[in-house]
Amino acid sequence: SAVFTINEGLELLDEWFGRTVIHSDRRFTYAEAQEIIETGRGDFAEEVLTLNRLAQALRKARFKNGAISFDREEVKFQLDEAGKPIGVYFKEQKESNQMIEEFMLQANEAVAEYMCKRELPTVYRVHENPDPDKLRVFASFARPFGYRIDPSKPEDTAQFQTVLRGAKNDPKQRVLPTLLLRSLARARYADECIGHYGLKAKFYLHFTSPIRRYPDLVAHRMLQKALLGEEFTAADETMCEEAADQSTNREQAADNCERDIDKLYIASYMQQ
Repeated sequence: SAVFTINEGLELLDEWFGRTVIHSDRRFTYAEAQEIIETGRGDFAEEVLTLNRLAQALRKARFKNGAISFDREEVKFQLDEAGKPIGVYFKEQKESNQMIEEFMLQANEAVAEYMCKRELPTVYRVHENPDPDKLRVFASFARPFGYRIDPSKPEDTAQFQTVLRGAKNDPKQRVLPTLLLRSLARARYADECIGHYGLKAKFYLHFTSPIRRYPDLVAHRMLQKALLGEEFTAADETMCEEAADQSTNREQAADNCERDIDKLYIASYMQQ
């Protein structure tokens, strides 16, 4: 676990990493947590509201720092018992989702910084600066909507945030966030810490899902080795390099598979 003490000013007062057993006093679905956020009532309401207040403050600070927000609507399908699509809906990102996301980012960045500053092997999540040529193509798409994008200044992410904000409530601009996403480099896994452009994070890795994502499991194993003071070998470095390459390839394959299935469901639904 990565455990933090943060004050209302978002100052990190203390951080601790270590092996834990988590005993849940109460398990919440996102919908249950969201109801507490909206009504102020329910189990552990004070704790949930405090966490949400801190998360929203962290989120605001992150975007102020230049992080790019892609709150795109995610298409989901209602299936019948035979697996045939009978309905389509958009999955909405609410504050309860954002609350979890912000604290996951906090953990991911802190563990990456801990490992990177000690020059210890692990698997990082990296995102390079975008290609100016791809940004030029995007700039030409965005110009008719009144946006002035300077492809020579990829570090000026405020210009992209302006587009995303404008496209949020205008159906005519709905394609712009997708086109912008395609103009950026693809995030990948690597055995070197080169930062994350989209998150504006100097240190970043995936730590929070070791039960479902292999890079996180590697990060846990390497962190545990560091905490125990064990000696790292060339074999550890080779393993991290190979794990990063394979994880990137498998992620790409999974994404392609997911997109193909979405297209299949959309076609099947529209056929009706």
